[in-house]
Amino acid sequence: MVAPGGVRRQVLSKLAKLLPMTLSQLLALSLYAVLLVHYLACGFFLIATTYERAGQQTWLSSYENWDKQFASDDMFVQDNLLQLYILSFYWGFTTITTVGYGDIVPYTDAERMYSIFAMYCGIALMSIITGKLTTILAQFVAQRAQMQMQLRMVSTRANHWEKGASFIVT
Repeated sequence: MVAPGGVRRQVLSKLAKLLPMTLSQLLALSLYAVLLVHYLACGFFLIATTYERAGQQTWLSSYENWDKQFASDDMFVQDNLLQLYILSFYWGFTTITTVGYGDIVPYTDAERMYSIFAMYCGIALMSIITGKLTTILAQFVAQRAQMQMQLRMVSTRANHWEKGASFIVT
């Protein structure tokens, strides 16, 4: 027979094992989201620079200081490239989260098609995250219910033991 404190320790031990796994799963999902945004940002930037070099207006052209800051022959200077990456990453993140502030908008058909693809990726990612969070919550609720059931069993056994012990003593 297991002592009442022993069952509680076993349940808490199982819960402690679940929690790090849950946190690691959430961390992995977050990293996948950042990686997806990175790839979308690089693709969006690639499309824009390809069309810019062909002389068409793109989302890069929509900024007031585009001609002064970026449109020189040394467009890929490190400082400019970092700022353009941040803009692209910002576009990717606002697109997949369906926020879409509207300050970076696609101009060419290729940019629009890519934006549609990015929105689809965002919907898929949010669905995966929602499903994973639902699974984690369901596991947590099931383990909590199991723990409560075990505690009730221990309490019932303890009550029966006390009644039996008091019966023998009297």
